[in-house]
Amino acid sequence: MASRRTIRVDLRSDIRPSTAVLLRSKDDRIKIYAPSWVKEAQALLLPSFSGHTVSIFGHRNQFFKQIPIGPKQLTLTTLQLLSRNECSNTSGAIAYDNYPSGIPKSTILATKDLVRHCVIIGKTETVAYGGYPRGSVIPQVDPVYILDLAALQFQKPWNSGRLVLYNKDLPTGDLDELIFSNTGNIVIFA
Repeated sequence: MASRRTIRVDLRSDIRPSTAVLLRSKDDRIKIYAPSWVKEAQALLLPSFSGHTVSIFGHRNQFFKQIPIGPKQLTLTTLQLLSRNECSNTSGAIAYDNYPSGIPKSTILATKDLVRHCVIIGKTETVAYGGYPRGSVIPQVDPVYILDLAALQFQKPWNSGRLVLYNKDLPTGDLDELIFSNTGNIVIFA
């Protein structure tokens, strides 16, 4: 269980804090974009997270960095950390133990739902591409744009996939109505 005011973030095991270029939010090569209504949603989440600290851990539980969450703003970078805080998640399980016990599960669901509306875009340089699965590597000299979008998950009833399904028995997050009113006003008939 996370300590009383700390939200734990576990990096993937292949990312070493000593060599990672991580959380350079002032780096103009990396941007996070979201629809304007996400600001309203962030303001609704802020009271649950304000005053907490995000603690980032790397390989073998190595402490890397702490980021306080202030009373004025929940940034898109912090939203990414709050919601994508497991080293891997292919089963759909949510590591509730990474959050302080005072944060309701419905709020944790809401952060994981809201982050699905963000896109991370980064520009970087590479030396080559290819290699998998054929093994041939081709030199790369042009800049590369990397896009990351957190996908909907459908493995468990409480995962974000429930936002596009209709079932009265599915768990609800704090922002379900706001998210639906901004993205889901489409009814599909089969």
